[in-house]
Amino acid sequence: MRNPRKILLSGLLALGAVATAVTQQQEATPQKTDIVATVTSVESTQKSETFKTFISLLDKAGLTTTLKEPGPFTVLAPTDEAFEKLPPESLEKIKADPVLLKSVLNYHVIKGNIPSAELKDATESETVQGEKLKIAVTDDPAGGPDKTITFNDKKAKVVKPDLKASNGVIHSIDTVLMPPSLEKAKLTPTTVPPPR
Repeated sequence: MRNPRKILLSGLLALGAVATAVTQQQEATPQKTDIVATVTSVESTQKSETFKTFISLLDKAGLTTTLKEPGPFTVLAPTDEAFEKLPPESLEKIKADPVLLKSVLNYHVIKGNIPSAELKDATESETVQGEKLKIAVTDDPAGGPDKTITFNDKKAKVVKPDLKASNGVIHSIDTVLMPPSLEKAKLTPTTVPPPR
């Protein structure tokens, strides 16, 4: 007859080995996070291309909840340096007007998960704001594998593509994009048309 203590000890050792294996697998598997958490994570770990302004404006506009939904979304995230290019009075005007703020931020969001490899030259993508972005993709003049991706007649360039999130992808850009309707009509914040 087998010793009950040995049987119990063998069972506990086997259980411990299984638990260790599960823990190791969980640690080896990268934890996917949503778009807001991913941008925040990048902001907290990188000294350049930070997104403090973008994160604060998303929160101010009440869009953080939207970007935590399943999506998927493709977000063109302006860096802090991109916002610094704006005249201070323009940035303050955007911050002060909820309609204008949402319009500008939603113009940086496209429905669907579009990695940089799927952004095609001479095409357009409709944004959550309702207006379209023009996309241009050019090859490396030196013949290298890297391509340059720009939007709206080279007004903004992707500086870091393909930050992956559980509900989409983020492309960091060097300039804040303005909806064409705002540029053409030079609309004031109080006359910004609602999203279509």
